[in-house]
Amino acid sequence: MKKRLYLFRYNIRFLLKFIKTTCKKISEEELLEVIRTVDVLFIDDAGAEAINRDKEWAEEKLYRLFATRENGMKEFGNPTILTTNLSKEQLYKHLEMYGTTRISSRLNGIFRYGVRNEGKDRREEESELDFLNPFLNKKIEQGYIKYPCFI
Repeated sequence: MKKRLYLFRYNIRFLLKFIKTTCKKISEEELLEVIRTVDVLFIDDAGAEAINRDKEWAEEKLYRLFATRENGMKEFGNPTILTTNLSKEQLYKHLEMYGTTRISSRLNGIFRYGVRNEGKDRREEESELDFLNPFLNKKIEQGYIKYPCFI
């Protein structure tokens, strides 16, 4: 019989925002328990989040997230996948706050291997958007469209 795997996918920026807005449906502790025990944790676009403001708060939350997952991985052996456009050094520098390496140390405990994808952005290659669409440009000039938008 096949085992059903549960995947939790998040973007750090949105997860920090979720925690900060104190959603009433789930507490921070319940969220950390999900992160600790989920079969596969997928962290998307790490390093894209702005952590300049509220550094102390963000550092503590990121540390707890990664430390919780590291502990869960030791207990359950479940994998974690992280995507980023940054090199390992750039990501660690981005996550280093107040001169501490607490977060990057947890990442070292979670990740043993990395795959670097240096290919072109598939979104650029696959896009059929025509930013020079004469119809839209005319509507913008006539004032029907105030700001360029995508429909």
